[in-house]
Amino acid sequence: MYFKTMKVNANLETMLEAQNRRIKRWMPSGIPSIDSWQRAVKRTTTSICQLLPTFVKFPADFASTQREFYNIAGFPKVLGCVDGTHVKIQAQIENEPDYVNRKGIHSINVQMVYDSRFMITNVVAKWPGIVQDSRIFRESGLCRRFEEGLYHGLLLGDSGYACGQFLFTPYLRPNAQERVKAVSTLDKRDVGQCKKKMGFCSFSSEEAGICQEDRGWGTGGGSYL
Repeated sequence: MYFKTMKVNANLETMLEAQNRRIKRWMPSGIPSIDSWQRAVKRTTTSICQLLPTFVKFPADFASTQREFYNIAGFPKVLGCVDGTHVKIQAQIENEPDYVNRKGIHSINVQMVYDSRFMITNVVAKWPGIVQDSRIFRESGLCRRFEEGLYHGLLLGDSGYACGQFLFTPYLRPNAQERVKAVSTLDKRDVGQCKKKMGFCSFSSEEAGICQEDRGWGTGGGSYL
């Protein structure tokens, strides 16, 4: 199935204009208009995306990062933990079924990578909710850089990913996966902390499309923001 990345289109603009007219009918005087709110949200989101390369960086010091992970559970060569989380959005006009995830919610599936200090080191936020975590990683710039040998180490993920040369997943037998489990649970805890801090993370598809690219700098099931 071909998935188009989210973008503002004529149908969406028409829908927003109709929504604006309905809201303006009952909006009290003195309150900023819906147009003002949308402009403010778009400017804020754009500014955050422009700052992203400054704060979201994959570790350059591989040895130090691997040492920090090793000190947690004795698992060697780990550079990060990867997982997907679903961000709820408004229903799309175009390709609407593609954004309905397995729980029947309209969302985008966001891939995030964390280091041992709970810092986000990679983000991919452009895929519809129907897409599985494994495909998002397989087609990401991060995976490509591992394949090209630019990153020397391992990522840890859950069973939603395919186990490979540079991405390890837990064993199916619980009694044989203590070390993998001890480190990979960091990823779930990282996403959980992000949810607590950003529980408001539910936005329209127009706002989501602002920061949808899989950038070189940023770069199953999934949980929910």
